[in-house]
Amino acid sequence: TETVRVKISGFGEAASLNVVRLAAEVAGRVVYVHPRLEVGEQLARDEVLLRLDPRDYEAAVARGEASLQAYADTVARLEKQLVIDQSRLSTLTRNLELAEKEYARAKRLFEQDEVGTLAGVEGAERLVNTARDAVDRLQGLLDTYPLQIREARSQSRVAEAQLTSATANLGRCEIRSPVDGRIESTRVETGQYVAPGTEVLALADDSELELRVPLETRDVQRWLQFQEGAASPSIAWFAEPVHVPVTVQWTEAPDTHAWTGTLHRIVALNRETRTIDVAIRIKGPEAAAGAPGALPLVAGMYCSVEIPGREMANVIRLPRWAVSFRNTVFVVKDGRLKTVPVEVARRTGDHAFVTSGLQAGDAVIVTRLVNPLEGTKLEAVPAGGEETPE
Repeated sequence: TETVRVKISGFGEAASLNVVRLAAEVAGRVVYVHPRLEVGEQLARDEVLLRLDPRDYEAAVARGEASLQAYADTVARLEKQLVIDQSRLSTLTRNLELAEKEYARAKRLFEQDEVGTLAGVEGAERLVNTARDAVDRLQGLLDTYPLQIREARSQSRVAEAQLTSATANLGRCEIRSPVDGRIESTRVETGQYVAPGTEVLALADDSELELRVPLETRDVQRWLQFQEGAASPSIAWFAEPVHVPVTVQWTEAPDTHAWTGTLHRIVALNRETRTIDVAIRIKGPEAAAGAPGALPLVAGMYCSVEIPGREMANVIRLPRWAVSFRNTVFVVKDGRLKTVPVEVARRTGDHAFVTSGLQAGDAVIVTRLVNPLEGTKLEAVPAGGEETPE
């Protein structure tokens, strides 16, 4: 018997983990396209991929700056006028005081000393009313200044927001590469008019690749390793798998093209095939490394995957063909053929792993037998010792 680490096998296609689909955020005519904006080209982060005609947006920025400056000037003018009118109010208030004193003196002289005329008294009263009206009008104007200043500042904030929006739209006339990536598709040419939301290109970030691999549900249930305590009791989903290293081989040349990835997560339960999809992640440097002269792992390669699972303890490894589909094996007992039922834990590749039914020292026949008779006398030759007829 031996302890064997189970390897769960599957197949999947490599794909870029992130594909950024860039769309125009503003409308305009394309005036510049990167000279290497072709499918398959690799471009660096922050390179200008295309540029839209910016003139309308430059004009909007200029209007926004002018409007913002106008409101700033309005606020400054009102604040300065407020200081001036507050000073004028002091002067008008003093004029009112003098006019009231003059009116009181003229009225006293006319009524008590019979000096002056009624017209003089009324003229003095008219001057008092005029001075009071001037004070009241200026006071009312002073009361409106805070409201006017507040309104101008609110309009200034509106103008500032419009300027921010116009500046942002002007910046959106240039579409830059958000990552070091590969052009996966492009739908734009110089002179083309694009509208907001129009997809212009797709940029694949090959710094990390992912393979979606469907696995048999029984393999996942029996052999996949899950982290203990990683499942939430309130969420009906798989626990997080153990992030074990995974062997990835290109099916076109498995002997020379192999890489090491990492089991990342459970993706989904496929309702149609009743399989469980898992994700394998491979970093860019690991995907590029390989045998001398070998190709790197790239998006689109169809690969076989081997995931280390749980261990099978105390199992007996037999050639797969030595175990029948009825889970029986032929053994030699006292020089005669005997059929023995066994329990098979797993069949994989050219091997079958038996957990019970055999004892230490049993001689199992690995030769394919045609219509054997139970109890037939035979002579067994140890495997490898001599060629045995099929």
